[in-house]
Amino acid sequence: MKEVVRKRNGEARYCFKCRAKREFLYTVMAPTVPDYYGPVADIRCGTCNTSDGDLFPGIQREWE
Repeated sequence: MKEVVRKRNGEARYCFKCRAKREFLYTVMAPTVPDYYGPVADIRCGTCNTSDGDLFPGIQREWE
């Protein structure tokens, strides 16, 4: 997988992994070879790189 898009996602908010207010990044990863699933979008903490770290534990982000 290679990173296609990486941009700031809104205001700084609380990261449940870092336990502090952090900047979050919207990232899109695309496979380097043809793949059935295609690109994968994600919201990641800019410090600890945790996926969906801004969501309370046990909650998952739904993509349309």
